[in-house]
Amino acid sequence: MKRKKLIKSEVLKIFNTTKETLRHYENLGLIQPEIGVKNYRYYDHNDLRKLRQIFYLREIEIPLEKIKELNSEQGSQDTYLELLDYHYKNLKEKVELQKENLKKTSKLISLLRRKAINRIFTAQMMEERSYMILNTPQLDRSFDSKSYYDLFADFIEKEIYTERSFLMIYPYSDLLSPLQINGVQCLELKKPRNEGIKSVEIFPKGMYLSILYLYTDTKRNDLISLYNEIEKYLTENHLQRIGSNVIEMEHPELSIIYDGNTNIYEMQFQIATKDNK
Repeated sequence: MKRKKLIKSEVLKIFNTTKETLRHYENLGLIQPEIGVKNYRYYDHNDLRKLRQIFYLREIEIPLEKIKELNSEQGSQDTYLELLDYHYKNLKEKVELQKENLKKTSKLISLLRRKAINRIFTAQMMEERSYMILNTPQLDRSFDSKSYYDLFADFIEKEIYTERSFLMIYPYSDLLSPLQINGVQCLELKKPRNEGIKSVEIFPKGMYLSILYLYTDTKRNDLISLYNEIEKYLTENHLQRIGSNVIEMEHPELSIIYDGNTNIYEMQFQIATKDNK
């Protein structure tokens, strides 16, 4: 007699999954395949439908416990809507983060293909950003990592601190005095978290000049030549700076091929054409 249901090996192939996954779902009661002779599992259309639902919900990172609730009498349309809405927002944030990672990776590939990374100028539109100024001491290599952590413990607990990139704001004119740059460390803020936070500097939406450059701790005077090169670029392209401060960020993902004393930084400041300030 011709078999009408799928066996486990066939289900594994069409869903590109593992037998351990199917066993786990069955143990949780999410699927209930027919159990035949020698404990063979047989899956019908309803089992496949359940699996499609489960795999979709897992892809959008809904926990199995929540999926189990949805499949039980506890689940409702309102519960499902609330759950989807929550995970939609999380997914949207992750998509934006991945878009940024995609840009960084593309930039890294482009830079490495040039064989030599020195100074790269790019004009680009940017959305409004706000940064909280941190009241921190001048940090150097003698400042141990635990003291550094304790200094930012409150921000870390509030999940508004990230160690992924070092950000600093300082006057553009300080490039001419590289041994005395009056920079302040800062944290980029998400708009919902801006309320009630003091010492915030806003970089408005507009055109910005981005400069990627190599910086070596022992060659601080190179910042003077960087200043002169920026001024030359602005003049040749009929551009002018807006505002006195720059925002600067470290790019550890670009610095990986250099020793510990050399890093790649990106400086940004707002610009306009000379006839449209």
